[in-house]
Amino acid sequence: MQFTKEKIYYLAGATGPEILRRGFPTKLPLWSAQVLFEKPELLKQICIDYIKAGADIITTNTFRTQRRTLAKAGLASETERINRLAVEIAVQARKEAGAERQVYIAGSITTLEDCYRPDLIPSQDELEKEHKEQIELLANTPIDFLLLETFNSIKEAVIASRVASATGKAFVVSFTANAEGDILNGDKWEEAVKQLSGYNPLALLVNCVPGAVATKAL
Repeated sequence: MQFTKEKIYYLAGATGPEILRRGFPTKLPLWSAQVLFEKPELLKQICIDYIKAGADIITTNTFRTQRRTLAKAGLASETERINRLAVEIAVQARKEAGAERQVYIAGSITTLEDCYRPDLIPSQDELEKEHKEQIELLANTPIDFLLLETFNSIKEAVIASRVASATGKAFVVSFTANAEGDILNGDKWEEAVKQLSGYNPLALLVNCVPGAVATKAL
């Protein structure tokens, strides 16, 4: 797939906070993934509402559905089922929303550990093995592209990008930033661009920061 620079694409808003706003308790370790087990119809309605509000891109609720996270809740055996369910909900929401414009589905993937704790980044072997499992799982579903989001270091973003690129599925990479506008762990954007360009992401983004910080980062 390709985006055109002549068009502005509106990405749906946050999933976790919206689930919480609508009265469903999001708790660690599963955070937004909990709704997939207990109230999937709420998630579908959120996706429909975002499309009706004008979103050109909705995201699968797979931000916290890695095997590592599910294992913390004793649900590791549900990894494949719950990731596929999240995609099915997004596909169904797109169909039921009935938008006349093209609406894309982005498969959401984030850091293995807390996005705001770069000090917790796992080992190289763990990063490669665990990102490979989830990225390949999502790449083999009806998503339009992969959204690698809220990454806090070049190291983990590069590993995830390498795996994403190998699937042949289009992908974008988004980082979160610190108050100075650098990548959260202090890495520099220039180096991120240099290391990631070889994997041909559709775009490099910044997310989950105040507007002033996003402006610095951009």
